Amino acid sequence: MSIADELIKNLMGLGLSNYEARAFIALALYRETTAPNIARRAKIPLSKIYSVLRSLEEKGLIESQSKRPKVYRIVDPDYSLENLLKKYEERKNTIKELLRKVLSLEKYEKGGLWVVSGLDNIIRRVRDLMNKSAISLALATPDYLLKKFSSKLSALGRNGVNLSLVIYETDSMKTKFYVNTLSKYARVKVRSIPAVSTLFIDREVGVVFYLKTSNEMPYLDESYAMIVEDENLLRMINDFFHLALWLTSTDVGPNLNLFSKPLSYTHFWRLVEDVDILFKNNLGPVYVEIEGSYVKSKEPAYIKGEVIDYSIGENWLSYSIVVKSNEGKVTVGGWGCFLEDVEAKKVILYSSFCEKIFSSK
Repeated sequence: MSIADELIKNLMGLGLSNYEARAFIALALYRETTAPNIARRAKIPLSKIYSVLRSLEEKGLIESQSKRPKVYRIVDPDYSLENLLKKYEERKNTIKELLRKVLSLEKYEKGGLWVVSGLDNIIRRVRDLMNKSAISLALATPDYLLKKFSSKLSALGRNGVNLSLVIYETDSMKTKFYVNTLSKYARVKVRSIPAVSTLFIDREVGVVFYLKTSNEMPYLDESYAMIVEDENLLRMINDFFHLALWLTSTDVGPNLNLFSKPLSYTHFWRLVEDVDILFKNNLGPVYVEIEGSYVKSKEPAYIKGEVIDYSIGENWLSYSIVVKSNEGKVTVGGWGCFLEDVEAKKVILYSSFCEKIFSSK
């Protein structure tokens, strides 16, 4: 692609028509000239060139002298393009606001399974979904892809999002770098056998994505992602990440400093595993605040107290904790539990490391 073609593509991206972009570039090459010369160089019909130039003037990109024949020149790009960008931004904001109003006219029920294709589209969509993380985020992906997400994950970790990260090792140096970088904010495990990339956010959305492009043929993009919003399918994503990816990966060693502040969880298996770490390192007492529902009545439940026991099943399919609260001993389970007293939807954990003093009153 020539410089002129690249310029045309980018100018059209800012809202110029093909004729306007070509005329603008032709005039830039002339510095200043007449309409027929611009039409000839830009290969624009003479019958069209005056309306094209009038549009460029209205956009503030060129100016003219009112003499015979009329002479045109481009305005200083530092000013004119900045003005164009400002108008583009204003138009983008207007469109976003109008779309929000349209989308709010009807209640939208999330659900189902959606497909995204194309490498760039998938990366943008995954980043966008990461921005919506409120409590817990679990991600399994190759080390070479973490370049796309590392800064975002670090920012989420600093802002209190609970991160569970599995790195597929393809390059030991890259993996070591990201382990050192991200273990400050996340529980990190490493897997020597790569699998499909998987993202699971709270209990709201899951993404399974496969990225495949060719350096020799970059136009051959066979990258696909499935965005999962259906609750039953999300349960499958939760179990797939936990059982097939998390438990089959090697723990790099828990960073106990993660427990120096309250941690929030929507992924119950991570909560119980962290309780296990705290108990085994004699870092009790451990306190929790739990939002959920009573298993039998389905009524909302709010439990606050000390964790006095926990259980991890032999097959890793069952996780529970026992909380000593004002209601007495309450057993708490995760998503879809039926033997426990309460199904937890959100849990806040306080260890003895926490600066905040937890009161079980």
